[in-house]
Order: sequence, then C-alpha cells, then structure tokens
Amino acid sequence: MLYFKELQDLEFVDKWSQKLRLQDKIEIGAIYQDENYIKDVIKNAFEKSHVKYLLYNDSEIMSIYGIKNINERIGMPWFLSVDIPKSVTNDFFKITREIIDAFKKDYDVLYNFTYYNNLTSHKWLEFLGFKIIHEDVIEKHDGRKLVKFEWRKEWGNY
Repeated sequence: MLYFKELQDLEFVDKWSQKLRLQDKIEIGAIYQDENYIKDVIKNAFEKSHVKYLLYNDSEIMSIYGIKNINERIGMPWFLSVDIPKSVTNDFFKITREIIDAFKKDYDVLYNFTYYNNLTSHKWLEFLGFKIIHEDVIEKHDGRKLVKFEWRKEWGNY
C-alpha cells in the first residue's frame, strides 16, 4: 500500500537520489554529472516549491512531487521517482492523479518539460491530463532534447 504526505525535509535525499529512475536522471542532466549534482537539483526544486509531497510505502520512498510558482496562475510541477514495483502501480497512478488534481485547483496553467523520447512518461502525463506539445522542444547543450507537457484549466479534464 502507498501513502502520501507533505514533504517536510530532505534527510533521505543522499541515499534516495542514487536510486532515481534513469529517465529522471537523464531529464535533469544528472547522467552526465556527479551525485552531488542530483542532490543539488532536488534541493533547489524543494526550496523553490511552495507545495511538496512524498509518496511512500512501509519501507521505501517512491516519489517526490512539488510545484513551483511561475506566477499566481501558472505553476511548474515536478516529479521524481525510483522504479515503481508492479505490485503498487495502481496505487501509484491513483495517488499521483490526486496530487496533480490538487495542483490543478490552484492554477490555470501547469507546464514543465520531459525527455522527448520517453514515451512511458508521455503516456503517464497524458493519463494525468497533460498534453505533450511536440512542437515545443528544447535542445540542451549536452544533447538532451526535452519536450513540453502542459495542462490548461480551459481545456477541462479530458
């Protein structure tokens, strides 16, 4: 069974960040950096986010979520996770949707970027109500390509 609660601190981040999914490491550019880079990115996201959640089971932290204010109506959600065991996949989807739905209540627009060829994440984001904007691609200096995902209140829940 999975649970979620407000993320209060990052005491766990040193050990946990080493287990991040490869896709998450690629997205934040950590695959080309050292472990401290990963921890710094997580700490930066934590500090800039006004709402943060932790998803966990009895023995392990599965995911962390947050949202940064771009302005009072636009937010930038972020999510990082370890590989989710198949035994809790349904709970993971259900709780993640609850968290994202809570974010949607406070904003008219949510957006961020994901690795352009990560089709698994694209399907997951679409399940959460985001659109993948294939025309909006950022190419980073290290060769990573990121594509925008976005949700707008005016689109409703589709």
